[in-house]
Amino acid sequence: MKKLPKQLLQKIAIMFSSGKKGFPLVEISPWFSQYQSDIPIHNFGPIKPTKPEHFINVLESLSAKNQRYSLIDLCRNPPKYSGMPQEEERKDLLRDILSVNGHSPVSISLDGVTFRSVREQWWVAISRLAESPSGAITAARSLIETTCCAIIAENKEEPIDSGKILELLKKTTAILKLTSNNNVPQSIRKIVNGLYTMFNGLAELSNSAGDRHGNAEGLRITDTTLASIAVHSAGVVSLFLVQLHFDNSVNGIKSWEIEGK
Repeated sequence: MKKLPKQLLQKIAIMFSSGKKGFPLVEISPWFSQYQSDIPIHNFGPIKPTKPEHFINVLESLSAKNQRYSLIDLCRNPPKYSGMPQEEERKDLLRDILSVNGHSPVSISLDGVTFRSVREQWWVAISRLAESPSGAITAARSLIETTCCAIIAENKEEPIDSGKILELLKKTTAILKLTSNNNVPQSIRKIVNGLYTMFNGLAELSNSAGDRHGNAEGLRITDTTLASIAVHSAGVVSLFLVQLHFDNSVNGIKSWEIEGK
């Protein structure tokens, strides 16, 4: 995968960090550090770069994938600074980003899933661990369900009842071409099979002891270690699914297919 062309980066920089509009200079690096750690920090010395110059410098420091991941999130869910591009401008820009490799994505939507939204929901689940392990388990299940539902919707497939978590996963993995009839490497298939086992356990745990149900005796999970396993598994799996979804939107092929070429 090649990095985005300089002309497109310049266009993005002007749209999101020009003059008094968009990102403040000091906020550019921290925002993009969510996607990659080794990015340049703006110079506090006597000669400061302009906002567009620093914005471009940061984007050029990102890997090709992280350029796309961060900019898809930026178009869909920009920070609340004044003068940010309007929805139609961001939608056109998102189309440009996703079409660079000559691939026409299934859907161009500003309402789609983002890495930031997954991380935020994951953090909500983590924040509940200490006071309410049952609540954390429920939040973990909700994270998985919303991630799968969003991927299904973006691919214009028929929705599934979000309460049927295993069916959601099966449909999502089929959309992402993770099934055995898509020439998926054996190692990847083993990971997918592990996802089914994990989802099944999470569903049973949530149904029996999550705070949205409760079992016949009215018991609740109070073990934070057990709840932590559910929460962090849900977060890792959701990010994995979103990454594959973004890869497919950008290339139409998976990471292991790129590496094999």
